Amino acid sequence: MGTIPLVLAMAWSFFQGNESLTQVIGASFKALAYETSTKIDLLIKDEFQKMRHWASHPTLIINVKEHNRSVTESENTLKSITPLPPTYQEIQENGASRVLSNFLRDDLSAVESTKALFVTDASGNLVATINDYPERDNSSRATWVGVMKKGLPEAFGRLHFDTKLNTYLFEIAVPIRTRDQTRMGVLHRLYSSKRFFSPSIENILFGQTGHVMLINSNGVVLDCPILPTGHRLSEADLVKHVTGPEANWVETQSDGHGSHRLSIIGFSPLASTNRIIAGTQGPRLYTFAWQSSEELFAPTRKLLGWMAAAGFVSILLIAVMGSLAANRIVQPIRQLQKTAESIGRGESVKPLQIKTGDEIELLAEEINIMNALLRKTFTGLEQQVEEKSREVIYLREYTESILMSVPESILIFDASLRIEYANPAFEK
Repeated sequence: MGTIPLVLAMAWSFFQGNESLTQVIGASFKALAYETSTKIDLLIKDEFQKMRHWASHPTLIINVKEHNRSVTESENTLKSITPLPPTYQEIQENGASRVLSNFLRDDLSAVESTKALFVTDASGNLVATINDYPERDNSSRATWVGVMKKGLPEAFGRLHFDTKLNTYLFEIAVPIRTRDQTRMGVLHRLYSSKRFFSPSIENILFGQTGHVMLINSNGVVLDCPILPTGHRLSEADLVKHVTGPEANWVETQSDGHGSHRLSIIGFSPLASTNRIIAGTQGPRLYTFAWQSSEELFAPTRKLLGWMAAAGFVSILLIAVMGSLAANRIVQPIRQLQKTAESIGRGESVKPLQIKTGDEIELLAEEINIMNALLRKTFTGLEQQVEEKSREVIYLREYTESILMSVPESILIFDASLRIEYANPAFEK
């Protein structure tokens, strides 16, 4: 009776505790993913703000304007007298390229992650650059098309693997405008995804495996302390669950790191950056907070172990205490049963000596009283039987003596006894 409620209470406590722990962990992961996404959003927003400021530099505006004019003039002249395009060395030594180099030299936050910084004109032709990475014709670049053709205020280029640099890059671009806000060129900047995001992502570690990573809506990793940049999460359901429109947390049967055990994952979209990306219809960006199931549910397993041990000890204590209590109750009851059986058989029994301080003791006292009354009643009946037996014996002897002293034809009546003989001869 004690064990069943105990086991039920322990099971209920475990499931409630596990559910509460899951809620707390999920809320923590959600908050962590949201804070990280906000920080990265601000980082990218600062880069765009910096790029817009650079794009307003007079030297860049003058060089792009002159380049556009020269291109227009060359298109209007005969092909035979078209001047040769400048070489890479000439482009890197012009005034606009020197301005870009100065910008990059003064930019302490993202200089190491910058792989290319260049300017293109209204036709996509290269105007200025800090190195020989960009192509001479950039009219097919998605960022150039977005800014110059689609009229986007800024563009965010999707993550891609660059074979020339052997690394994953992403790009941001802003328009170069005249005083009347006419778009006449584009300022491009390419970043190494790993180098750019790692200061904001890879320092966020908790436990042995807990970390935050940055992925896009296609499940491609932009930065992660464990997975390589460019790795694609193979679980489509997982990607669907962690790319919602708002920050949240989910329970999934996979974690994106090779395990298919139950996992708790917090995620959050980069709201500001995703609005920019929406213009180019590229994959949106999300932060992803995760910890291995073995480590994450270790407290739950420890709690279950302690509860099981406590329950086992409690069951043993209940068994011992129940045995003692049962003996204290059952033994007096068995004694009462034996005494009642003996009384029922008419045997002489000793008074019960039961001192339990409860109803059983009161019942024993009542049985003692009943036994005493029965014994007294049996004693009175025995005395009466003895007296009646003596009277019968006396009367029988008295009658026999009288009958032997009188003739057989005489009827004798006594005040207390009438003797008759059934012989019809005596009736006359």
